[in-house]
Amino acid sequence: MLENTALINGISLIISVLIPILVMVCTLRSENKRFERQMKEAEKEFKKTLQTEMEHYSGNMQLQKENSRVSQLPFLFLDPNIKLGERMGSIIFPLKICNKGNGTALDIRVISRQDGAGKGIGAGLAFVYKEKMGENINIYRYTGYLFTNVLPVNSEAEFELLLDSYNERQGNLRADQNILGTVCFSIKYNDTYYNEYEQQFMFQYSYPYGVGRCESYLPHLVKQHTDV
Repeated sequence: MLENTALINGISLIISVLIPILVMVCTLRSENKRFERQMKEAEKEFKKTLQTEMEHYSGNMQLQKENSRVSQLPFLFLDPNIKLGERMGSIIFPLKICNKGNGTALDIRVISRQDGAGKGIGAGLAFVYKEKMGENINIYRYTGYLFTNVLPVNSEAEFELLLDSYNERQGNLRADQNILGTVCFSIKYNDTYYNEYEQQFMFQYSYPYGVGRCESYLPHLVKQHTDV
């Protein structure tokens, strides 16, 4: 009987020691799992906040870049007072542009292409625009070159276009005949941040009467400098 009592007491003692240990182990496991969940949620929230902040910072930087670019954007205005002239039987267009924008225009150049064999006077020379008006083919040559490479705000520059007009039946048309047409051309330039722009211009004329509609369109961003 005493042995049984001693055994029971021993088992009870062991159980009384083991139960708190088991409770502590279960509690620690539960706390560890809860801590892991909290860490994952905190990490997820941190990444979300960081992404939001990065997008906000990137947006602000992009806005700042755009504001800086616009603050230095040149705008070339084609003077509509174009006085048609004549040289050796060809119509000439003395043109003047003025920088009415926010910043200096750099590396200004009139865009021209090289003509093929073609027909008429000046075949094979550079031209800025070609149009067909009924039986007439009008080719506008870039002859009086734009030597001004830098154009600050409110500064002006001049250049010249010349018309080669060819009729399919009559051949080369001279300036003593009535000729009408539309001239479209483009000028490329850089701003002070070295962003490259292309700007288009257009005017309509009737020789010998003069120029009618004249347009200076908004510049188009061709290439943005990466450091801006």
